[in-house]
Amino acid sequence: MPVKFVGDSYDFPCANQVENYGGDINVYVVWDHHLIYCAPNTYRLPPDMKFRDFLEQVFAPDYPQHPDTEKVDWDKGVWQLENEPWQPDLDKSFTENGIAHNSFIRVTTPGLEGMHGVGN
Repeated sequence: MPVKFVGDSYDFPCANQVENYGGDINVYVVWDHHLIYCAPNTYRLPPDMKFRDFLEQVFAPDYPQHPDTEKVDWDKGVWQLENEPWQPDLDKSFTENGIAHNSFIRVTTPGLEGMHGVGN
């Protein structure tokens, strides 16, 4: 669909730049087959945070109502970073795991297929 705008150009700086985050990074995460939320969750995080701390202290608490949350073994997750197979070291930081500003992380937890096995 064509878009019309008033003016000579549609040129403006993107505000989602790492320099605008005070040393933090923006990270997008989706837990496949657990789509309580319709889109990846977005987190503003310190890049030196341990990945396991993020999963246990930040990510899992976003899903308190989901019955699979208590059953997750993150060490057995099947991971992707930027849609490529990836195996994080859960005890290393985001930076040490190659996670940067605006990275996209996807995880599948084998054996946990969402509420009633229907992927939500």
